[in-house]
Amino acid sequence: MAIGFVLTMLLSLAFVLGCMGVGVYLIVTSRTRQVESGPRCGGCGYNLTGATTNRCPECGALFIDAGVITERAAHPRTRMRIGVLLIALPLLPIGLGLTASLVGYRRATAAQSVAAQQQASSATTAKFLRNALSASASQPASRPSSPE
Repeated sequence: MAIGFVLTMLLSLAFVLGCMGVGVYLIVTSRTRQVESGPRCGGCGYNLTGATTNRCPECGALFIDAGVITERAAHPRTRMRIGVLLIALPLLPIGLGLTASLVGYRRATAAQSVAAQQQASSATTAKFLRNALSASASQPASRPSSPE
């Protein structure tokens, strides 16, 4: 085998396993992780809902220095869907490859069957022609009748 082929196969396997690993991680963490909504401290990530001062109650950083994160974390269902896609999408080429090989196998066996039938048919025709030639060779040749 060529080194390039082996390297390509190893990289493909690493990609598939990596995608599946990330997918499993996202599915598992989507079930255990809480949905964080509302503003969070840019320094430590503390939920600032209800904060009354301009400092983080957790780390003491000024909001103007640390910043306030206002976007919402990914919803667990979104993480679950992405995880399922990362598991299923690498399996799709495998399934397509198996389907293509099955179709190719069926076509090959059909072609072999047709070839065998044609060979049997040509063998039967050849046998018939040999028998006809040997039968005509064993009979004396009939001479045209001459007028006497």
